[in-house]
Amino acid sequence: MNTETEKKKQQPTLHPDWESLVVLLRKELQEYGSFMNLLRTQQERIVNREIVLLKNSEDQINTQIEKAFSLRKNREEILNVISQTWSTSPVFSNYNKISIIENLHQFPEKSQPLIKAIAEEINRLVHRTKKLLRQNQMLLSRASYVTEQILQQLNPKPINKTYDKGGGISFKPERPMGGLNVSV
Repeated sequence: MNTETEKKKQQPTLHPDWESLVVLLRKELQEYGSFMNLLRTQQERIVNREIVLLKNSEDQINTQIEKAFSLRKNREEILNVISQTWSTSPVFSNYNKISIIENLHQFPEKSQPLIKAIAEEINRLVHRTKKLLRQNQMLLSRASYVTEQILQQLNPKPINKTYDKGGGISFKPERPMGGLNVSV
């Protein structure tokens, strides 16, 4: 018998790229885990008023967001390619993207538990990162408010709030405050 024919029989024919999807999902899961760690670090730095280190955290978080977005885009592209081999049309999520969970039946049965577990964990991490981001934004907002109140106590003159290019708030009093740095 022809060994080429035997090899083709042994290879999965319905979903030749599901393994590459799993590899990418694992990378995406790892990046979201790193993202969660960076957000926790940022929260600690906010609470401990480590202003210099806080800027570093912000830069790291922005880099991590770019990595996660890139991996997600790659995953969506691979999923679109894989869906071309499916016998039925893919089911889309609320965001007009192909839903892995809704299309789980399209993958080989042996891969379904693994794909489902990774996809669900990514979804959990996405929700947890959104929650941590909101908490950190609230902490930063409150810290900014407290700083503004302290500055008002030190110098009761009106203070104008302005925003820099990065979205940070700067407080500019109507008269100089004698060398006191009032930027947040």
